Amino acid sequence: LPLYAVPAARLDAGDPGGAPERLYLRVDTCAMAPKVQAFPRILEFGQVLCGSRKVLSLELKCRAPSNTPPVSVNALTLDVGSPFRLLNAPRKIKPNGNLTLLVEFTAKVERKYKEVLELQTSDSKLCIGLSAQGVTSELEITHDTMQLGYLHCGDVLQGESVEKVIQVANKSSFLFGYRLTRDDPPKDAGEKTLGGRPEFDVVPEVGSIQSGEQVELKCTFTADRPSLNYKSTVAMGRYRLTLKGRCHVNQLFVIPPHPIHKLAPPMPVHTINDTRLPDPCDADVRPFAFLDDDVDDAEDAKKDAKANEEGGEGPLALELKTAKGGQSRRLSDGVTPLSTLRSADSKASEGSVDPEWMRDDGKYRGVITLGSCSVQDSSKSSSGSYELSFSQDSTEYQEHLQISEMSGALNAGDLKEVLFTFDASSYKEAQAKSGSAAANSSVRVNITCKLKGGYTKDGSAERIVPLSIIIKDMDEAGDSRGMAQLAH
Repeated sequence: LPLYAVPAARLDAGDPGGAPERLYLRVDTCAMAPKVQAFPRILEFGQVLCGSRKVLSLELKCRAPSNTPPVSVNALTLDVGSPFRLLNAPRKIKPNGNLTLLVEFTAKVERKYKEVLELQTSDSKLCIGLSAQGVTSELEITHDTMQLGYLHCGDVLQGESVEKVIQVANKSSFLFGYRLTRDDPPKDAGEKTLGGRPEFDVVPEVGSIQSGEQVELKCTFTADRPSLNYKSTVAMGRYRLTLKGRCHVNQLFVIPPHPIHKLAPPMPVHTINDTRLPDPCDADVRPFAFLDDDVDDAEDAKKDAKANEEGGEGPLALELKTAKGGQSRRLSDGVTPLSTLRSADSKASEGSVDPEWMRDDGKYRGVITLGSCSVQDSSKSSSGSYELSFSQDSTEYQEHLQISEMSGALNAGDLKEVLFTFDASSYKEAQAKSGSAAANSSVRVNITCKLKGGYTKDGSAERIVPLSIIIKDMDEAGDSRGMAQLAH
């Protein structure tokens, strides 16, 4: 080590100038290798998807002389809330022995992480660098052209299946590895068809997608019992995909309309968001009602749920709504029929109802859907048709209740919406002209829905489904224009 000094005599003479004298100091010491060495000294985890985990191994080797006792190794606690975790505890290592430690990194948010893992022995300390980066995947998943937030596999006959293709594109700058997992509630988990496979079978369950590439997942919906409520949720990392389907005993069917709910803004077309918001359709507890005036609401609701679960075709009741009036029928403030969420690039099916069918004109409206299952067995499939007519006890309402299509064809795979519009103003005027003391505030119109053709389990060529159109609390709805005309 070089040392520089100025002689004291020069300082005393007041002449500190001149070059200092150079001295050298020799230091004798002993450099000893630590008893425990680590390989590598820095653990680089690289990029890890948020919500995923990665495990790396750290090798420790004891370099102590063979005639010495085992060396004890202790690990200092990492920071609270650290994404790094030591999976196995350190222990004593014999001379020339090895110990493998496993370090796990779980990405929580999108950022870079750097920490130090300290390992102590009796006479030394090892500092192991930990480095990782949490990244988020960006996937584009094409599955939902109706913007309902889930993939609807459609309508199938009992015992048959249908296939849908889900396209997944990796928009991230890195490889995306996935493993599909079920995210169903415990009561729904593990439901299988008679063949032992899930009702919604999505394959391949494990795979990887290179940056910029796209893969296709095949979803097979198989149903062995009639129900309108088939549902399952599949998770791909932080992305969740809800799958739904319906199963029918007969090829032609009548189902209630989509319920009306307050909805968040529509999801971007062809995209799955990683939010865990509930499906708005799940909030509906009375998709339709069996007609039974002698039971209370609780009993009625139980029958509704049972019929909906079994996919039954009992008498259906459709209550028409108005955009005016009571809170239960108010369609402003973000209440939008699901039919208005059809994407701009999706082709409307034949006979579909105008998305603006809930207009604020004081009239009562409602929609039912008629359809025909796609049939795998060509010997079963046949074209069909439907025909709506007023029952004998309801002909007086014909001039007040308009039906968009009284009849039509139903080919395999068709879904057709039929709009019912009731004019309360004209009904009240007619009641006043007829000399009725007071117009009824609630009306029930009985409609006969006749389904012809298509495959039926019992082989019948024609089936009748009774339908009741219900209009309630017309006075409370506050149809000011109708009441004004009536007063005039």
